Amino acid sequence: MMNFICHPVLIHLLEQSKVEMFCQQSSIELVFISDYFPQVSSQVHSGLLEAVKFRLIHPNSYICIFSFYSKEELLQYDTFEILSLTGTIFLRLPFLPELEALTQIQLSIPDEEWIIFSIYACRAMLKEKINVLKHGGRLEFVTAINMGLRWEVDLCLKDSLRMPCLMTLLSNLQSDYQNNNEFVELIELSQVGYRLPDEYIKAVSGVVKGLNIILSLANVPKIDLKVLKNDIEVLISNFNKL
Repeated sequence: MMNFICHPVLIHLLEQSKVEMFCQQSSIELVFISDYFPQVSSQVHSGLLEAVKFRLIHPNSYICIFSFYSKEELLQYDTFEILSLTGTIFLRLPFLPELEALTQIQLSIPDEEWIIFSIYACRAMLKEKINVLKHGGRLEFVTAINMGLRWEVDLCLKDSLRMPCLMTLLSNLQSDYQNNNEFVELIELSQVGYRLPDEYIKAVSGVVKGLNIILSLANVPKIDLKVLKNDIEVLISNFNKL
């Protein structure tokens, strides 16, 4: 079975190549990722980062990274060493007739190798996502949650007639965050990172979990405002430590 994370033209190339025939005859499932990935970023070799994200979330999947560049040229852009990780192979375009490399992939990543890779990559990516919440426009965390939501909770504690305003704000925040690709990736990475032995990663996972609990209140008919206010204060305190 073949899955693709690449430019549509390259998908067609793969489907028409001997690689497809090989995969049909093989029992392994491959995810093909091109180092050029303009759907996400115009930056050359941005596909390498997509491969890292995929590997963190799918540690038991085979990855085949392919490029018109040589592997030696790509290595200088391979910040997280995904090209060297067990379970990843490289094919250079145009494809060579020999596909024996595909049969030599080891699916099981050794524990020590996985821990080193996943902590390094996950920590760096989570820091990037947290920066979005610190300086991300309407998703800017302190403004949206601390100044916006907590302010509305204080008003509702004084005047219960403002509850519809609070529910509308919660609903809007839920939509803003959950429909944002950066936040969706943050959730996925934090779920992966929660199992890793790294304090920063665990702290981010805790913040994401706390935020999701608060956002889920948009679907709750009755809210304990004092509990919500305390949850917001704990969340902001934990977020400020990141």
